[in-house]
Amino acid sequence: MRLTRRDIVGSLALGWPFLATPARAEQPPYMPRMRFPEVGESWTWRRTVTIGSDEKVFHVTHRRDPDIVIDGQPCVGITDGRTVTVANYDGEQVAIFVDGKMTVRMVIPIPFAVWPLRIGARQESQHRALRIADRKEISWRMVRSVEAYETVTVPAGTFWAFRTFAQSQFPDGRLTSTTQWWAPSLSNGVKLQIVSKMPNGSLSTEISELIAPPAIS
Repeated sequence: MRLTRRDIVGSLALGWPFLATPARAEQPPYMPRMRFPEVGESWTWRRTVTIGSDEKVFHVTHRRDPDIVIDGQPCVGITDGRTVTVANYDGEQVAIFVDGKMTVRMVIPIPFAVWPLRIGARQESQHRALRIADRKEISWRMVRSVEAYETVTVPAGTFWAFRTFAQSQFPDGRLTSTTQWWAPSLSNGVKLQIVSKMPNGSLSTEISELIAPPAIS
């Protein structure tokens, strides 16, 4: 399914029901797409990273850079100030820039969900990424599924959301599990949890939660 630019970018004219949870768990048939931020719009998140006993908390604002062209195709860049994740309008992540330099080149689903979101949807796929610094190519297998429609509470409020799960197995033995909660009322995610298990058994966890509704500057 090919998403048009209009589909993905969406409209701000709909308003945002942040303050109240729907009175009942009425499940929509599906969520057709995610919505990238508009130019001038920002999304503020709290990111908690735990490695062993070390925990760090960051506040991150995602905003949209001006349109970027890669391989002749218009793209959108979502940035937290230093890192820019570039996606095309087919919903694929195509590059990562850090401090203005491309560090990774890839074509993988962004985010790791099965679109459109429907309960029970599942997909397996193989992916590759090129690490620019040493020109090393990495390949991995990913399994993605849509598991539930439920309420989730984050600092921005309580939302009905689709819960998706993705698992990636890397050649070095690293196993990454990604759980995301997608609120149809926002056409975007409100919570992300990534758990990475290293070959030596050590774990790292990253939890990102929406702490403020989209704001226009």
